[in-house]
Amino acid sequence: MIRYSGLQLDSADGDVFFQLVHLGRDKTMGEPLTIARSQFLTELRRDTGGENYTWLKESLERLQGARLTIEGSRYKVTTNFVLRLEEDKQEKIFQVFLDPAMVDAFGPKEVTFVNWQKRLQIEKQVPLSKWLLATSAATREACSIGALPTLRTFTVTPRLFDGFGRS
Repeated sequence: MIRYSGLQLDSADGDVFFQLVHLGRDKTMGEPLTIARSQFLTELRRDTGGENYTWLKESLERLQGARLTIEGSRYKVTTNFVLRLEEDKQEKIFQVFLDPAMVDAFGPKEVTFVNWQKRLQIEKQVPLSKWLLATSAATREACSIGALPTLRTFTVTPRLFDGFGRS
């Protein structure tokens, strides 16, 4: 069983999380990620400025409150997407602590791996494309046009599929 609790996350929160995971791959286990707000936003291809600084802080806080529980017949594991978040308001940086198991879970050899370089190539206002990339990566099979009716049932905005794949 997999259970999620916390505020609803969106595609943009996914961008923040996957950028954190990408940066966390080069860190020693338990070492915090130092995030300079403007650099992090630039890496996400977002404008720097007050509104986006507020958005980034709120996204990090949503990720800190996001809890994932995975339970099997013997073991149960519960963790947060972000374990701890520290903000230095004067230096305008965040110290972000990730669960090393979460970083590993999204590694290149895992079914949950998302190719971060490909995801960054998708424009920020195209959440469906990001969702399809994650879905196709998780299945390790290409999504065919014939699968669109099924995929359409999983999205809250099925009208986005209207006309897709038709000549």
